[in-house]
Amino acid sequence: HSALGLLEPAEDLPTSYIPFPNPYVHSSIVPQGARIYTEKLQCGNDAYVRYIINDAVVPIPKCATGPGFSCKLDDFENFVKERIGDVDFVKQCGVNSTYPSELTFYWDYKNVTYNAPLGDF
Repeated sequence: HSALGLLEPAEDLPTSYIPFPNPYVHSSIVPQGARIYTEKLQCGNDAYVRYIINDAVVPIPKCATGPGFSCKLDDFENFVKERIGDVDFVKQCGVNSTYPSELTFYWDYKNVTYNAPLGDF
């Protein structure tokens, strides 16, 4: 939700001092036992996306004109591209380029046998 700007404070936090009380306490916004759902809705021929955090709909900033405060899928894709842009997380985080960059078991489980050993821990 951070990358999407959900639950951001109304103003940027100052860099020259620590405000008391701090308006942005992440643990009180999304506690450890939180539930965050990305919900995709279909209305006729149009698809929409919205977020539900702890059973409450949280509108996507500047993109909540669809049913139930949802965002039209095309608009959501544009919103994400604007927020994240051309960020290359693999390069920025120094991830070894030989590591897989996507989870394929969501769509290839019928064709691939996943039987890796658990290992000695």
